[in-house]
Amino acid sequence: MPSVGDQIQFDGAFLDGSGAPISGLTDVVVTIYNHAGSAVATAAACTEIGSTGIYRYSLSGASVTGVGDYIAKMSTATSSVPYKTIVMGEAVSTASSGATAAEIADAVWDETAADHLTVGTTGKALDSAGLAGDPFLATVPGTYATGTAGAALGAVGEAISIQAITNGPALSANDLRIISGHDYFAADNRSLDFTPDLGDSQWPSLTSATIIMEIRKRSSHTVVTTWTGSVVSATTNKRVRLQPTAAQTGVLAAGTTYEYIVRATLTNTHIAGLVEGYLVVG
Repeated sequence: MPSVGDQIQFDGAFLDGSGAPISGLTDVVVTIYNHAGSAVATAAACTEIGSTGIYRYSLSGASVTGVGDYIAKMSTATSSVPYKTIVMGEAVSTASSGATAAEIADAVWDETAADHLTVGTTGKALDSAGLAGDPFLATVPGTYATGTAGAALGAVGEAISIQAITNGPALSANDLRIISGHDYFAADNRSLDFTPDLGDSQWPSLTSATIIMEIRKRSSHTVVTTWTGSVVSATTNKRVRLQPTAAQTGVLAAGTTYEYIVRATLTNTHIAGLVEGYLVVG
């Protein structure tokens, strides 16, 4: 049962001689009288629901202002319709339908925590939880025992933090550190150069190959940006080079660690992964 302020839907169907709803009528209108007998909609156009032969009019909640019966008279002037008028009613109650469960949940979780810091309240307890409320504030490895996720995360952080480059070449461990918004040109001895760890036989011939470096988010592995590189040496002492500009590195967020892979597209259209690792952006 709708309440005061609720929208009311009136649905009606005009039947043919066999009792089937008649579809395709374009002149169906409705006049609606409120609880006090006053017209709140006069000859308002109705809309057919699909091709069902059911016609609908939605009365705005702003017109539902009092408790009682709302009577609707739906009609058509189409001559082929045997019965051209339908009368229907809807009772309106005084109680408000209120917020839905989803709306209440949203209101609670979107509430500002700073407004609920009275000692002894749940809001204060959540605010005081500190690291319990935000585990990413925890120092790792800290006191996390070997074999725990905290210890493993700490080890990853250390493995990355000790890698540093001053001129830009690739690190032996394949991890890179660059500064967002800086240029890395070979002319400045700052290009990102890569060579096979195990010798020339580790990579295919790079003659006429195209080189790209794909940088992705570590969490979702979605591609953030792609840089085009070049082949410095294709067959002997193989080497590929990336020279990102300040505009290209500026796309990467400072303080973020990404993952990268350098790929070669060979003349036979085969794609070969050459090296991959982490890219730490300062």
